[in-house]
Amino acid sequence: MKHPDPILSTVARAVFFVVLLFAFHMLWRGHYSPGGGFIAGLIVSAALVLYRIAFGEAATRANLRVLLPWGIGLALLTGFVPFALGLPFLTSDHGSVETALTGKFAWATAFVFDVGVFLVVIGATMGVIRALTELPSEEVK
Repeated sequence: MKHPDPILSTVARAVFFVVLLFAFHMLWRGHYSPGGGFIAGLIVSAALVLYRIAFGEAATRANLRVLLPWGIGLALLTGFVPFALGLPFLTSDHGSVETALTGKFAWATAFVFDVGVFLVVIGATMGVIRALTELPSEEVK
C-alpha cells in the first residue's frame, strides 16, 4: 500500500469532520431554507471522496450502496403513511414540541423525506465512485 501524502492526509482529517458538520447543517435547515437531503448527500459524498483520495480505497471500503434501499424506504414511508390515513400521497405534517432541553422545537414530516433523499444520494454517488475507481479483481495481481 502506498503511504498517504502527509499534507493531504492532515488536511483531509481536519476538513472531513467540518464538511460532515456542514452537510448535517444543510440537511437540518433544508426544509425552511435552501439546502436539504440532496445537497447534504452530495456534500457527504464529496467528503468521502476526499477521504478516499487521501487514505486510499481501503479507508472507505464500506459498501454504502446499502443506504439506497433504506433511503427509498424512508421516502416511500413518508408518502404511504398519509395515504393510508386517507390523505393525499406525500402530504406533510408539521408542528412543535416544547422540551426542557431545546425549548420550542419545530418538526415536519418532510424532514424524514429529506433524510431518505440524503441516504439515497450518498448510496448512489458512492456506489458510482466505487465502481469507477476499483480495479477488477483479475487486474489487482
